[in-house]
Amino acid sequence: GSGMLIKSPVLDEINGFPLHSVTEDINFAFSIHKLGYRSVFLDEPLQFGLTPDSLTGTVEQYKRWECGSFEVLCGRFKELFALRKENNRM
Repeated sequence: GSGMLIKSPVLDEINGFPLHSVTEDINFAFSIHKLGYRSVFLDEPLQFGLTPDSLTGTVEQYKRWECGSFEVLCGRFKELFALRKENNRM
């Protein structure tokens, strides 16, 4: 998954890291952004890991990401596309 640093009170607020998705990092980011937190990019190596070393491995990784993104879209459709009354100027 994506490397990230998380403050433990944030994890407590959303009842832990979401493990029910192939793309748990997207679900986590969506949950904390919905609560008003923000993400920032740090341009320094804080984690080291493995990446696919073949075309087959890369295709499999992209298939997981596609599946997970579709899962987020379907599972959070109303939240993602809901109009907020305060932003509706019609």
